Formats: sequence, structure tokens, C-alpha cells
Amino acid sequence: MCLKKGCLSNLFSYMSTNPDNLKYRNQDYESVNIEYIEQAFEDSSIIIIAWTRGGQINEKRRIKGILKKYEHKLKCFKDGNDKIMRHPSRGFNDKWTLVDYNFNIEGL
Repeated sequence: MCLKKGCLSNLFSYMSTNPDNLKYRNQDYESVNIEYIEQAFEDSSIIIIAWTRGGQINEKRRIKGILKKYEHKLKCFKDGNDKIMRHPSRGFNDKWTLVDYNFNIEGL
């Protein structure tokens, strides 16, 4: 979904509130999803990384290869307790801020 000043995309074509359910996704849709993600990165003035730490390392590394050329656009959320890499579904409020993201945060 592209908005006037940015695009919203998801790392996976299949979304679930339970990460364990991601194993049920259809791999045929993933390559199409990557095309949408690449276009969203190109069209956006900032890219907010809001995936959880840990899991799905292979997919994150694949996306990292695409993201490298957009490092100057990368941001992530920091909550009011100074925890970074927060997902907006985890209690987003007015104390959260955007900070620069780098791949060393997760050792990718």
C-alpha cells in the first residue's frame, strides 16, 4: 500500500500475530512480495524497520541485501524506556521516537 509520502510493506506476504504461523506461508507469493518491497524502498523518503529481534534471520538477511543501498533512509522505533527495534503493535505511544537504524543492532 503506497501512501502520499511513503509506502507500507511487510517482510512476508503472509502476516500473522503469531510468528510461529509464518511457516504456513506460500513461497510462491514471496518473490512477488519482494518486488513490492523493493518498489516501496525506492519510493519512500524514510524506511522504518519494525521487525522483531531474533527470528526469521534468513529473510532479514535477504532483505538486508536490498536495504543496503537505502541505508541513509533507515529508521526504527525507540520506546520511552530506550528500547530500540520496537514494533508499533507493541504499545506504541507518544513517548516513542524514530532513531537511525543500522544492521549492527541485530548482528545482521
